[in-house]
Amino acid sequence: MNEKIDFDFNVPQYIIDELDEYIQDVKNGKYRYMKLENIKALTGLARLNNRITKEQGDYILEKIQQI
Repeated sequence: MNEKIDFDFNVPQYIIDELDEYIQDVKNGKYRYMKLENIKALTGLARLNNRITKEQGDYILEKIQQI
């Protein structure tokens, strides 16, 4: 099945806030494993609450891994 994934979606603010902190820490030379795990958990929560689709959640996690 080859469905088109809609990547034009709103990322929940609580994920954006965690991402912002994580990116700032990485820029400052800190690697915060637990912050990354929290982002993954929040992405899963957003999927469970139907705020984003599974595909969109996978896309977010894929992009986070590239940071």
